[in-house]
Amino acid sequence: MEKEIKQKNILLISPTDFQEMAQVKWLSPPLGIIRLAGFLNDNGHCTEYIDTNFWLAAGKKNFLEEKLKNKKWDIIGFSILDDTLLNDIENIYLARKICPGALLIAGGIEAQFNYQTILDKTPCKIVILGEGEIPFLKLANEEPLEKIPGIVVRYDALPLSKELFWQVTTSIEWEKIPYEEYWDFYLEKYKGELNEERLKQIHTIRIFTRNRCPIQCKFCCSTNQLTWAAGKDVVPVIDVISDGENLVSLIKRIKKAHPRLRTVYFTDDEFCMNSNAVTKLCQNIIKKSLDLSFICLARIDRLNEEVISWMAKANFRVINIGIESFSQKVLNEFNKKYNTEIVAEKLNLLKKYGIHPFISIILISPNSSLDDIEITVNKTLEYIKDGLVTASIALACIPLKGSVFNEEYFDFITEVVDIPGTRYKIKKPINILANDPYVREAQLKFYRQINREIKERIAKDGISHPTSARQAQIRLEFMKNIIKSIREKYGLEFGLIYEIPEKKGELMASRALLGVEKDIYQGI
Repeated sequence: MEKEIKQKNILLISPTDFQEMAQVKWLSPPLGIIRLAGFLNDNGHCTEYIDTNFWLAAGKKNFLEEKLKNKKWDIIGFSILDDTLLNDIENIYLARKICPGALLIAGGIEAQFNYQTILDKTPCKIVILGEGEIPFLKLANEEPLEKIPGIVVRYDALPLSKELFWQVTTSIEWEKIPYEEYWDFYLEKYKGELNEERLKQIHTIRIFTRNRCPIQCKFCCSTNQLTWAAGKDVVPVIDVISDGENLVSLIKRIKKAHPRLRTVYFTDDEFCMNSNAVTKLCQNIIKKSLDLSFICLARIDRLNEEVISWMAKANFRVINIGIESFSQKVLNEFNKKYNTEIVAEKLNLLKKYGIHPFISIILISPNSSLDDIEITVNKTLEYIKDGLVTASIALACIPLKGSVFNEEYFDFITEVVDIPGTRYKIKKPINILANDPYVREAQLKFYRQINREIKERIAKDGISHPTSARQAQIRLEFMKNIIKSIREKYGLEFGLIYEIPEKKGELMASRALLGVEKDIYQGI
């Protein structure tokens, strides 16, 4: 017996241009959605369309709002173009507000090729690919989504509960993970350079104890992953650190399966968020005499002497810390939420208790000045040479999808690479380009020359495993030399607050817009 098709009230909305465009274009009926409306009506539905551009040109206010309120719409479809994307998104939100029960569907060229934007950033959860007649009709006829060709559907994620998070952690088949193969690979690589510290580095396993980081650093995408996937705030942050005895039991289980294990690395973005939980875990580790060392990631402002002392007793030997910058202006730009004044105090506390800090540094933020970079370069070099820290040096912020900076900026160093064996290419954003033309010059020189510099230094020094830590001093010294050459080239002193030089106004303005084109791109 065939399923009875229920007639649907369907509204199709044209791409919505800006009102001024009616003065430079010839308006005409939106044939695409008119065709679709006719097809749907021929197949038993009640479909209307609205040409938003005509009513905008006619100066009629609230025309779309009135249409949306005109009847109870079951389905509202939006045709979307590249030029009209922003206005079309506004229309989608208006439709959701006025018709909360309607199914919202997007189609058109922009919707097809940019469906992630539609699905992630609007209440519309279905995008039609290609010609819309067949998929739209099947949607209207309530056919199962999995049987409808030519659609992309978003289902919001359901975050794990604390109980389920622990269940999936313990259900990992730790006994079957071939850690020994990985360890043997590095034992061979470091043959002749092995010592106790290196053996601890090699014989390491990782454990996640927290589901996300809520700090909201603007360059980070992991802080938004679960909340954006769920389409709502995900609270609270789940952790199993407070279940200290269970976590210790899991570690003992892993140690039994892999007797060569020497180090456990807690790879959460912020392990020390709950000081009391960390203290209790350390006490349990001591009580159970695990005979292991530990590594974790932590924010420097979360580390106090009591927590550090307990971590030292529990044999935490390294803490990875996202310092990012020694410039307060840059830290504020990153939304790091702490002052540089505490950094030296906390690093010295770690030294006092014999825990080594591994710090990550981002040399260039979108609004960095040469002074900001130089402050960070000099302070990091000072700490490395004193043996106080080991460091990893990133040139600039990566425009990671899902990060605030990716949302706010568009001027990137980008590489275009072929996908082997296909006709497609991938545009790979590498760094966000700095706004300051002098900093941008330094950034581009570093980007184009650093690999050659590192290769030469590795060959010269005979480094077998050029980790980020081993490259750090090379990178910092190379950037220091670049900044020195730029200061000499333009007569810029440290601490000088400069604007675009008056005599070079047009040149510098064009340099800022074109990526310092002539001076930088030629010969690098």
